Amino acid sequence: MFWTNPIGYRVFGSGPGQTCCINRPLSNKYISPDSIIELATIKQNRHTMDIIILITGLFIVAMGFLVKVFPNLIAGYNTMPKDKKKNVDIEGLSTFMRNGFITIGLSIIVGYYLFEWIGLTMIADSMILIVTLVGVTLLVINAQDLTTIRVEPIKRSSHTLSLDL
Repeated sequence: MFWTNPIGYRVFGSGPGQTCCINRPLSNKYISPDSIIELATIKQNRHTMDIIILITGLFIVAMGFLVKVFPNLIAGYNTMPKDKKKNVDIEGLSTFMRNGFITIGLSIIVGYYLFEWIGLTMIADSMILIVTLVGVTLLVINAQDLTTIRVEPIKRSSHTLSLDL
């Protein structure tokens, strides 16, 4: 079955989840035998990319859960002296890192299939690179708030002094 995707290319497949783009604009009326061989090759490469994306995304999600259970996996925390470790909110930092890794992993998977479905295969194939660079940059910048020195609240006495004139 053939139809036109949103950017004007003929597409082959039984549905959005199983599509392959023919790299020729819609102006070609008939498909040559070479195009069918090209379709089979593209379909096989798409399947390989699906597996790579799923493995990478699920690996990053798993790393998120491991960081929560084993906070020493956080870069720099395991080599930090004990007196500086006291200044780190490790519960908050490990929760933040877990949520960040899960978001990155799921964004890779969902973004790939979304762009694949739309027909933007070049962006879909770049999802690992794009999401990882943006996600890790945001994680590092925002994690700085959780590694600052904790300030103990000031203890106030219940006694007040009043001066009457």
